[in-house]
Amino acid sequence: MELIDELRTVTRPIHTRIEQLPAARELAQGRIGREPYLDLLGRLYWVHATFEAELDRAPVVRAAWPAEAERAAAVARDLEVLGGDPPCAPPAAVTEWRHRLRARGHHAAWAGAGYVLEGSRMGSRVLAAPLARALAVPPGAGVGLDYHRDGLADPVGRWERVRAALAALDEGGANRAHITFGAVATFELMLAVHAEPVADPEPILVRAM
Repeated sequence: MELIDELRTVTRPIHTRIEQLPAARELAQGRIGREPYLDLLGRLYWVHATFEAELDRAPVVRAAWPAEAERAAAVARDLEVLGGDPPCAPPAAVTEWRHRLRARGHHAAWAGAGYVLEGSRMGSRVLAAPLARALAVPPGAGVGLDYHRDGLADPVGRWERVRAALAALDEGGANRAHITFGAVATFELMLAVHAEPVADPEPILVRAM
């Protein structure tokens, strides 16, 4: 089985669980409130900032990985525009994830993490329009949607570069267990990040006439 097919098969159950979470459903339906979304975005900032920092610690992965891997900056821009700030320290789930992948002791585990995060870039393209409705902003750049609009540019070419990097880092299957480990651990992280409770929208009070 090819690496990409194996990764999809192994991670499909947890991927499905994420899609069924209230936060994921509310994002897709354009019903998430601003404050819950800012909370989610703050947690996602630390996911991407941590991954990018770990790439600098893994030069073999950094050299093979597409140059456009960085997404933390887009999250930071969106937070600033929408009036939020990232947490001052990584959430516990992010810290535990980093520890697990470092403890694996092989750079290829971070390639598995990259597979998940690049896949989320591709998937989040479809969230830009419903999120614009939820946040009452125009569907363009610089209004708080940059994190999701990031995947609109050259999606086919970008994903092909990711596939090529994964194949190179797999080294003919020698590193597959490490890549798979990293992918599963990162999906588990994304489940924890999205499973934070989403506040109910505030009721609209109508004064009787």
